[in-house]
Formats: sequence, C-alpha cells, structure tokens
Amino acid sequence: MSEYFRAVDPFPLQGSQNTRLAPFYEALRSQKLLTTFCPQCALRHWPPRVVCPDCLSDRLDWIELPDQGTIHAYTIQDTGVPPGFPRPLIFAVVRVEELRIFTRLVETEPGQVERGRTVRLLPSAVGQDPEGDERYVPTFTLARGGAGETSLVKIVTA
Repeated sequence: MSEYFRAVDPFPLQGSQNTRLAPFYEALRSQKLLTTFCPQCALRHWPPRVVCPDCLSDRLDWIELPDQGTIHAYTIQDTGVPPGFPRPLIFAVVRVEELRIFTRLVETEPGQVERGRTVRLLPSAVGQDPEGDERYVPTFTLARGGAGETSLVKIVTA
C-alpha cells in the first residue's frame, strides 16, 4: 500500500507553538471534545475560537462537551472522492447539546446512518506534524454501547 502524496497539507498544525487552539487538539488525543466559552456574554462557540464573535473578547474559557450527540443531517459521497480516501465518505452535522458540528462519520456503514441516531466521538489521526507528533480531527461513529471498541481511528490514504 502506498501513501497518497499531498501537495498541500489540509490539516492544521496543532502544537502550542503554532496555534492558540492547542488545548482543543490536545483534548482530542485524550478522546475529549472541548470548545470555547465566553464568560462575558455566556456563549459557547463551535468551532472553538480565539476571539468571541459576539463581544470580541479574547478571554475565553475551555469547556468540555459531551462525547455523544445525534445526527442532525448527513450526506454520503460515493463519487468524486479524492484519491487515497476511503469510499464512501459520510459527512454529518452532529448536534452536541445546542451546538452543531460538521464532521465525518467513521467506522460506519452508510445503510446504518439516519437522522436522530446517537453518535459518539471517535477522533481520527490524520498524519504527523513536522515534529513527528500525530494530529487528530474530531470524527464520530455510531454509538453501539459495546465494551472493547476501538478508541482511535487512523485515516490511511492509499
């Protein structure tokens, strides 16, 4: 199996030397979902921000979100999938409390996806940064409730 050559790396550098959102990415490594909360206007944000879009405060707190949500909407992409990505790609808008998170569903069969189904956080490893540390993005899978399930997904491009 050969790795797909990336001329452009679409995934953000996640270390504290590269982004002020580093706590978000560090939490993903521990299978936790964080976002920002503005104490000044009492709003949670998704995606996490460095400045509140309402009051422009940069004094935001990190808060943990539940690791489960429900599928609000979804689409299944079977054609036009970029080389090296698994087919089909399942994209979803997942409602986690009042927030809506655009994400991919992984380890999921397309026929099992439907609105209202419960999903759980399953961060996906997407490659290494220049320092060799693994990078993660938030992805979800259908909640099955069984013991001994896998804890992290590695996206391998072929």
